[in-house]
Amino acid sequence: MALRCKAPVIATDSVHTVLADFTDTDLRSADLTDIDLSGVRWSRRTQWPPAMDIDDLRARSDETPPGSGTWIVRSGTATIRDHVTFLR
Repeated sequence: MALRCKAPVIATDSVHTVLADFTDTDLRSADLTDIDLSGVRWSRRTQWPPAMDIDDLRARSDETPPGSGTWIVRSGTATIRDHVTFLR
């Protein structure tokens, strides 16, 4: 209303795509513990926290299109490397 024009109509799918696009994002300081990354779009340029297991994330992502260097996480959360205590 402030611009005295009608706001553009944005499809719900488009909003979700924009909100899940981390292809050029620096997430190094983000706490992703217990965060479901399903649907997140990421790339070689995405900077992940040191605890992120990138190999596991890549294994659970689809490169779209193939050979592009851009992936979409299929489902579940990425494995965060953490200290593990084994009970004996």
